[in-house]
Order: sequence, then structure tokens, then C-alpha cells
Amino acid sequence: MSTIYVAPKPLGNDSNNGSSAAPFETIKKASSVAAGGDTIQIAAGTYHETDAINLGATAAIVPLVDGVTYTGDRGPRGDEWLTIIDPSRLVIDPCAPNPNAWTSELLNGVTVWKIKLGYEPGMLTYNGQCIECVGRGLMTTDLTHTPVCKLPDILGKLGLWSDLNLLPNRPVGLALLAQKNPTWVSSGGTLNHKVNFWDGPYALAAYDPSTESVGPGSGMTYIRLADNGDPNDISLRAAQATLGKKVIYGIDISGVSNTTIANLLIQGAYVGIRITVDQYNKNGNNNTIKNCHIQHGWHRILIEGDQAFTNPCTHDNEISFNTFTLNMFGYASPGAYPIEKANATYDLALKEWFYWFLKYIVGDGSTHDVAIKMGYCGANNRIRHNIFEKGAEGVFTYSCDDPQICCNTFRHMSDCGVLVSDAYQVNNPETPSGETVQCNQFDDVFQFIRYDSIDISGGLRTNYHYFLSNTGQNDPILGVIVHFFTTQQPAPSDPHFLPSTVTSFALTIAGNEFGPTGAVLDFTGDTTNDTTHRKGIPAVTISGNSFLSPHTVYWGDGDQTEFYSDKTMVGSFVNNRLVNDMGTPAWYDPSNRVI
Repeated sequence: MSTIYVAPKPLGNDSNNGSSAAPFETIKKASSVAAGGDTIQIAAGTYHETDAINLGATAAIVPLVDGVTYTGDRGPRGDEWLTIIDPSRLVIDPCAPNPNAWTSELLNGVTVWKIKLGYEPGMLTYNGQCIECVGRGLMTTDLTHTPVCKLPDILGKLGLWSDLNLLPNRPVGLALLAQKNPTWVSSGGTLNHKVNFWDGPYALAAYDPSTESVGPGSGMTYIRLADNGDPNDISLRAAQATLGKKVIYGIDISGVSNTTIANLLIQGAYVGIRITVDQYNKNGNNNTIKNCHIQHGWHRILIEGDQAFTNPCTHDNEISFNTFTLNMFGYASPGAYPIEKANATYDLALKEWFYWFLKYIVGDGSTHDVAIKMGYCGANNRIRHNIFEKGAEGVFTYSCDDPQICCNTFRHMSDCGVLVSDAYQVNNPETPSGETVQCNQFDDVFQFIRYDSIDISGGLRTNYHYFLSNTGQNDPILGVIVHFFTTQQPAPSDPHFLPSTVTSFALTIAGNEFGPTGAVLDFTGDTTNDTTHRKGIPAVTISGNSFLSPHTVYWGDGDQTEFYSDKTMVGSFVNNRLVNDMGTPAWYDPSNRVI
């Protein structure tokens, strides 16, 4: 085992021997000579290098063998990351023989700017902050084409559709860039409070595929600065993300195991770190990500296993003591917002607008900011002692074998701290799905945890979900603790929070202590088709919790009478401490105590 050193020029040079006195210049060179058990020590500095992997994707760091540690330098206070991994590219390189430049175009009386980058950007960055791109679903002229068939409805909810001033034969997204400042829009579907569109993003970019001349990536990229500034006057960088394939990763751990990533600031990548299997659906195990600061991009960390679950892969990975944040160039105070319109203020409405902007303007209906996304993973993956802040979603897990999400802090999040789904079992019914969410702290998070399409497949494997001994609070009018929702509507006979006849299924919410918040249990969805509203949650146990909310149960638009009068609507509601007795519904056990 040896230590290989990397440092920027002038000390670093790939002709050196990689010693502390003669370090390499590039991480790629260090990786090429590293053997299992070696440590690559990366000196303070910013590293913009990229390395080709597959399908046109690139990454700054690509481990080639098992068991290599990559570590950077930290400041004396411990809260400074001095080694920065940033694989993004300069939009305008002043050192190029014929540097590119933005040119202006007048759209609906507003100046926007355009440039050909030679690739499709997933995002841009400025001064260490990310600038989001309009979602591909909005960059079309065909409003009947999936996924924008609901475009008038989505933009109508934002108060944009009637006043959008569509550009003839141009994508809808360009009209979004060409809005005057201020442009007043609805904050979203819950509060419907007027906010200025540009109080969310301070800049917005878009890639127009209709301008492609020689294939994907050859089209125009547009940008609008909210202050009507000239982008030629600032230093912008871009991260590629063409059709979800030619993606820039910060670090790509594909098909190797026992890799350690430590003490790095990772930014400017569409996906910060990817851990996945090799071409034979094997490996991706026992990797460690620790003491890093990861920002920007669609995901900070993406963990992908074998969808068929034929091999026990992507297991025993450890993600601990990291900080995750979006750090958007724009609104910087996301968090929980009221669940009722009467409690709206402008500042709170901006929190909802941040959520709607990331979901419908950037994400085509799916929240475009998930710090850690993991799916089809093996057992014993651990997400512990991390900080998730100032973003939309913290952890999204689906069809994984009991990951441990423990002792993390989630704060200032506009969507979910943790999102759980079994929906992917519809096509893969034999994959396990379940998780343990325990001893986490939630503060100013709109939904502490959301159970979305749980056990709707009636899978052949045992599904256990645990939400245990967590703590947290919001303002008394804000947010929810546990949100039950169905996105894929099951047939009436399918299980959804119901005791399964095929396998064991359980959801246990126990031992949690929460201060005031908008609601403890929130049931929302399509009240006509949603099984949750028809049959409740008879396979769910809620016990030993301390709920100090004035609204213990928020039943959305469901049938209040049926829910409260039918004892089978809730599996078990016992030994909880509450601030009110909720009118003692039929499923309310005498062991509960009003405080």
C-alpha cells in the first residue's frame, strides 16, 4: 500500500513519479497507476479534468481497481473543503484561439442570449452556484406530446398559461425565459399566492433541440439573467446532460468495490457521485463516501443496482458525515410552507414557488433535485450522520433491501426529507423493498417522510418499512410529518397500505417525537380512485409517538365521516401522546394520552 500525490501546476506534472515531492498533475494519471489499498492524496486546488467512461459520459474521477482511497485537503477549522472537484466546462474559454460568445436575441420584447456549446447542458454554474435549465418537456412546440400533454394545466396552476405569449413555432420554454421582471405567477397548487417568477431563479437557461443541425448537442443554448445582464460579462460553466446518457459525473464508481471518497468538495456535475454495477450486473459494493461537501446537479449521489435483482450487488455502501445542498443561483431560503391557503405570506409562498419551479419548470413534473437517489440496491447500505439542506428532496429510495437512513439532519427542504416508494415492484415483483428511517432530525422540511405507492404490486417478497425515533418540528402551520400518497393508482383489489394476501407487509411509525407542525398524518391524492382514501391504512402501526400538532390527521379531500367512523381505516393507533383527542375516532385506542 502506498500514497500517490496529486497537485496542480506548477508543482504537479504527469511526468513526475507521484511522490509528495514530485506529484502528478491529474487525478486520471494517479488512478492509472494505483493498486488496491493505495491512497491518492489530492492537494488543495480546483480540478476541472474529465475522463470518458461510456455512452459519451464523462467523470472527473474514475476508479479503475478495487480498494483505492481518494482524499483531499481540509482547512484548519474543519468546515472548509480546499480540494474541489468540478468537471464542468467553461462556456467561453478566453484562452481559446477563437473564443465563443453569447449573441442576443429579442423575444417578446425581452433580450435573451444564445450560444452553441456543441453539447446539451443539464445545468450551468456561476460563482459556485447552479443555474437550472428548463425541462425538456417544455422545450417543444408540440403541446400534445408526452410528457407535456398537461402543459396548459401545469402552467395554468402557476398563472402563466393565459399570459405566456407563446412564440410562433418556438418551444414553450423560450417563452418562459422571455418574461419581463417582474412577472407575477401563482406560487403553486396549495397556496395560490402571487409571487414574482424571478424571485425564484436569478437566471434560467434552456437548450432548444429544434435548432440541432448535425445531431444531439448541436443546438442552441439560451440564457436569461433576471437583471437583464449580458452573460458575456460573467464567467459561466456548463455540465453536459444529453438525453440522460452523455452525463458529466463528478466521480463514477462503476463496477468497482471498496473505494473510499473523502474530504472533497464536489460541484459542477449533473450527478455528483454514481455508484453502480459493471456490465455483468456485479460489484458496486462496500464503497465509502465520507466527510465531503456535494452540491449542484440533479443528484448529489446516485446508487443503482441490478434491476432484475439477479445478483446481490450495490450492497454495504456507507455514506456518512457529508453535507448536501443544491446551492441554486437564486432563492436561497427553501423550506416548509403552509398546508392551508389562509396562512400564506409572500415569504412562505416563495418556499412553495421554489418547489414548483424545480418540479414543473425544471423537472417536467418530477422534482429535479434529489440529493441521494438509490434503487434496486442490495442489503446494508447506510446513510448516516449527513446534513441535507436547502434543496427539495433528501433521500429517495425504491426497491432496495432495507437501507439504513439514520442520524441525519434534514433542514430547509421544500419537498421530502425522505421519499419511499415500492412502485417499481409493479414490473419487478420479486425485488425486495423496505427501509429503516431512524433517529433523524427534521427541521423546516415540508414533508418529513412521504410514502408513495407503497406495496401496490402485492410483491412476492416481504416489504417492511420503519419510521422510528425521529424528531423535529416546523412552525405550527407548516408542513406534514407523514404523507401518504398514490401516484400509480392501483385497481381496487390491489394492496396499498393494506394487509397483503401474498406476502408480509408492514409500515411501522413508532417512538417519534415531533413538536408543532401543520399535520401529523396527511392523506392526499385522487379521492375518486385512490385506494388510500377508500380503504385507509389498515396495515400501518402508529404507536408510542409524541405528536404536538393541532392537526394530528389531515384527511385532504377524502370522506371524513367514513375515515373516522370505520375502525378498519387504521391498523393500530396506540400509546401516542397528542395535543387533542381528534374527536376519538373509531380506531382511536384508549391507551393514547392527550397532553
